[in-house]
Amino acid sequence: MGTKVTVSLNKTFNVGADVDRVFDLLANVPESASHYPGVEKLNDQGDGVYEWVMEEIGAGGFSHQVVYASKYVADRDAGTIEWTPVSGNSEISGNWKLTADGDGTQCEFNVSAELDVPVPRLLKSMAKPVVEQQFGSQTDTYINNLKTALS
Repeated sequence: MGTKVTVSLNKTFNVGADVDRVFDLLANVPESASHYPGVEKLNDQGDGVYEWVMEEIGAGGFSHQVVYASKYVADRDAGTIEWTPVSGNSEISGNWKLTADGDGTQCEFNVSAELDVPVPRLLKSMAKPVVEQQFGSQTDTYINNLKTALS
């Protein structure tokens, strides 16, 4: 019993830190993850693969814990950090694109998630807006935390 919910987000923002400082923070997955809300545990599986174990969330009698692993590849010269799904009950992929902007950095964040949510198909239409809102809220908090860390 479950349904797939797909969410994609694209955010662009500027910070006052230079590209190297921003890259160093974001390419260090444990440091970057420390700014994301709701992370229960981050497991380094080696070779650039990290497993994210999120805090369990629940509503309407259903609860769910997102657990997924992604492989991270950072390219300082290109100013990119990309991640692709490896395993888990959800598939999360995305990238950062960093561009110098005067003394600061323009940060472009793109993420796509396919979450396997344990609700009956009849409730799929109700699950999607809840998942979108939760994912969007957590991502906004993450970005605000990064802005503060990089100010």
